[in-house]
Amino acid sequence: MPRHSIASLGPSLFRSATAPEHQPATAPAPTPQRGPASIARVARLTVLGLGITGVLPPLAFTARPGELGEIGAIPVSIALTTLLILAPALVGLVVAMFGLEGVRESFQLRGDEEHEQAVLRVFIATLAVVYGFGAAAYGQDAASCQIVAALALVGAWVFLLLTILDPISSLLRQYAGIGFDDALLAGFMHYGAGLTAPWFPLFLLATFYAGFRFGAPALITASIANVLGFALVIATTPFWHQQMLLAGGLLVAMIVLPAYVGSMAREVAQSRKEAAAAQAARTRFMMVISQALRAPLDAMIGGAGERGNREPEAPAGAPSARALLSQVNNILDFSAIESGAFTPTIEAFDLHHVVNETLADRRTEAEARGLKLRVHIAPTLPYRLRGWP
Repeated sequence: MPRHSIASLGPSLFRSATAPEHQPATAPAPTPQRGPASIARVARLTVLGLGITGVLPPLAFTARPGELGEIGAIPVSIALTTLLILAPALVGLVVAMFGLEGVRESFQLRGDEEHEQAVLRVFIATLAVVYGFGAAAYGQDAASCQIVAALALVGAWVFLLLTILDPISSLLRQYAGIGFDDALLAGFMHYGAGLTAPWFPLFLLATFYAGFRFGAPALITASIANVLGFALVIATTPFWHQQMLLAGGLLVAMIVLPAYVGSMAREVAQSRKEAAAAQAARTRFMMVISQALRAPLDAMIGGAGERGNREPEAPAGAPSARALLSQVNNILDFSAIESGAFTPTIEAFDLHHVVNETLADRRTEAEARGLKLRVHIAPTLPYRLRGWP
């Protein structure tokens, strides 16, 4: 199957009705890019990490079949093991169909960081599973924590699968992911009580991540969802009933910190917008000045060329004018490159003429210093070329 066939699977159930069917062709704003070697190394480590998270959790639940209770006649650990095998297996099957390189390219072409969030969700859910097994030695609440963590890991694999199948941004899927993260973290902290209290900072991290990656609306949504989730944990967990002063302070922090971070993010965004506007104004100014200088310089050089046909020597100012015109043309090209409107002109040209014209202005300087500037072009070298001279 072709690499770009991922986007042709039809409309997604998680895409809003107003979402565009195709990504715009405009290039994104320039950002610091890592080198190809660094990107390839990160991709290999990510694939290796996902492979480990797809293998170890099912093995861990298989090794403890009777400790999590039963659903009817089926042990809970067997049911969770089945889900933990099927979910990553589906992801692996889809990646095998599209090719790892095709999936990586579709991620790079996305207009957001939802794929990064999906991968991080898998890793964090795996850490929750490991934490649940480690907490089993400290309390009976660990069994419920393991079940919630396993369900979170299954859901994380499902979100990653949907992100691979549908490489187009989806607001509905983003907000569904925010709600999913909040519900599973709240359940994890409720059933773990004091054992999972150290996981509280994840509420704030999830809020800040959503804001920095998806913007102010996602920050507000994540903040409200996480505040409600932690308030529900406080209301339903005896451990937090005994820590009401601490719980109240944390709840206030969950309200104040996102608001402060949001205001700072808006100020940074405004500063970037003003800097971009200033850069655009500078580029326009340089283009206007350069275009204003080009016409008189062209006329000066043209007049010097006409007089040169009648007089033995061209005026001494002609080389300087041509050099100045060349600099003006360079400024125009650089301004067009900065504004993203630069398009090289492909045309036929005479290589001998371009070389001789370039060196003509330098011959006068060389003769003034008692030097002779000569050029030799091999006779076998083609002189009628087509390109950007």
